[in-house]
Amino acid sequence: MDKSPAPEQSRFNTGFREWLRKITSTDQGTTAVAGEQVRLEALKKLLGGLLEHRLAHLSQRDLRLYLRLMSASRLATLRDLRFECFDLLCRTISEPVAVRRLGEMDALFKS
Repeated sequence: MDKSPAPEQSRFNTGFREWLRKITSTDQGTTAVAGEQVRLEALKKLLGGLLEHRLAHLSQRDLRLYLRLMSASRLATLRDLRFECFDLLCRTISEPVAVRRLGEMDALFKS
């Protein structure tokens, strides 16, 4: 008695195993890029939520900075503008709130 699987069943098992391997394996490069994009969007959301109600009252210089922050496509860009962003938050909201939000921003930069 030959117990080898039929050709259709064998093809299914191979396809299933390949599919299972694809969904359970992690590509570190892709995961890192996706994680960076998630953190970038979280930072933009945080800053946008803090400043969107004050946009009409921003100076041209502050508005240009805000637009640079919101149009950043890399986390490194926001990291480079960290001090300018903190200064903007201090001037538009308040220093205690800016310090608290800076801690949240730093956590997103590091994670």
